[in-house]
Amino acid sequence: MEIQMLDLEEARQLLDEGADGARPERDAIAELLRQEVFARGSCARHLASARVVSMARPARELDPEQVDEVCEELERDGDLVLAEGAILYPAPVRIVDLGDGVFRFAAGLPSRALCAAVTGDWVRQGTRRECRTTSPIADVAVSLGGIVLTPSAWAGLDRAPVADALFLGELDARLEAAPEPTGSRECGDGLDWSSCEIAADGARWRRAVAQGTASRLWRAHQPWRRWVHAWTGGESPARQTFTPLHGDEAARAVHALAVAAGTPLRAVPERRRDVVVVTFPERLPLAEHRYLAVSAQREPSARGCRWTIPAARFDAVSATLATRLGMVFEPSGKKP
Repeated sequence: MEIQMLDLEEARQLLDEGADGARPERDAIAELLRQEVFARGSCARHLASARVVSMARPARELDPEQVDEVCEELERDGDLVLAEGAILYPAPVRIVDLGDGVFRFAAGLPSRALCAAVTGDWVRQGTRRECRTTSPIADVAVSLGGIVLTPSAWAGLDRAPVADALFLGELDARLEAAPEPTGSRECGDGLDWSSCEIAADGARWRRAVAQGTASRLWRAHQPWRRWVHAWTGGESPARQTFTPLHGDEAARAVHALAVAAGTPLRAVPERRRDVVVVTFPERLPLAEHRYLAVSAQREPSARGCRWTIPAARFDAVSATLATRLGMVFEPSGKKP
């Protein structure tokens, strides 16, 4: 085996080629993660993230937390599939019809292979890959072994429950039918459970420092940096039977609790020429996230997240989220 020593500039150039020339840094991380998981066929999530950090060093020092965030974006946006045991798989090809001949591709294929297989005008930004194809989309789908979906079908809105009293009732029914024993999720010195308190600008998570803290929705951070959520009769899962929730159910429960309390969560829209920039106070459940993501661009913010939505789609998007999550859209400074 021959080893060639590279100087810093050569290393950076090689890394850029490996990331398919993606810019800015988050885009390059997304491409490196796609390539790593696709090349392996399946990969433990923490190993994929660590491999990308290691591959970039010393040409570029990547923040492991940022790599984890981008990996989660790829999972939520449909390029990677997170399976049982925190194993990642490349997602099959799903093609979302955005109208006017533009299609969004959700797939585990690296961008170089995808763009070579589909001719047309490509736009790549963040985890989004869209193309105005020159070939009939049905032929493209067959060649890639994929399917074409409407935005609503891709998001799964017809299969996801509305965040309302009926949804909360279903959680109560699960708790009554098959409760997990008190303290069954504790490990070591026990989990540090926090209770969910609803405010108009989002959820507040308070540590259960004293017995008698009243809340139905709880969360705790596990030692391996994953959140666990639980639904109880009012006290911490360390003191009361509970039903476990996955992260998407917990996100929907936050919105449902806000509606039930008469304080629906408020998103702040800001109109800018032909787009509307909306700040959401909380993470959206997966179905609504994917419905929004097919045509909007997400940017992380200190609290909640911000999305840039085309002005022509804002009314339809806001109406859908208001119906499904009870959200209220108000400009900053406007009183309810």
